[in-house]
Amino acid sequence: MTDVFVSYARSTYPQARQVADALIAEGYKVRIDDDLPAHRVFSTVIEGRLNEAKAVLELWSEVFPVSTYGTDLGL
Repeated sequence: MTDVFVSYARSTYPQARQVADALIAEGYKVRIDDDLPAHRVFSTVIEGRLNEAKAVLELWSEVFPVSTYGTDLGL
């Protein structure tokens, strides 16, 4: 089971990777969506990973609310 799933806007990947790496260094098992399988539906994979995580860390930026995922969340 994943301790923390890191959610972010694609344009902020470098910052998200930095946060994920810091959490990993502290001993947490972290998932970040940089390893999504190309042959699966994005929303289905994300939903599964969200459900398996103990916590979700959303990294917000200026672009997040207008991203497809942000729009799906009703933001």
